[in-house]
Amino acid sequence: MKIMLVTFTKYIVVGIANTLLTLGISFILIYFKVNLYLANIIGYIFGFILSFILNSLFTFSVQLTVLRFSKFFITFLLCYFLNLLGMKIFLDFILISSNLKAYFAQLIGMVVYTLNSFFINKFWVMK
Repeated sequence: MKIMLVTFTKYIVVGIANTLLTLGISFILIYFKVNLYLANIIGYIFGFILSFILNSLFTFSVQLTVLRFSKFFITFLLCYFLNLLGMKIFLDFILISSNLKAYFAQLIGMVVYTLNSFFINKFWVMK
């Protein structure tokens, strides 16, 4: 139980770093009028690279391998699709100020991505 709590805590720390980087890049690009979805994918690419390295070495203490990278990438694609779906549903059904809508959509998408990503990484990728 203690090992699981330590692993989860490390995952959260990596997630915070990843989130700050991803949101920072996405929000800066949105501010400069880059398309919402393009800003989102650019942010996630940088977050993906940081997340793979830190989760492999720090969170799960496993080697960086091509197979693990491939599984991590597949997981990323699946969770990214779920992220986009969450953003799309939010944008279509939530009526708030159009100035803030893109920022909230990014946050909703990140929650969807993070929850799915944790379980897939824990039980499949980093095994």
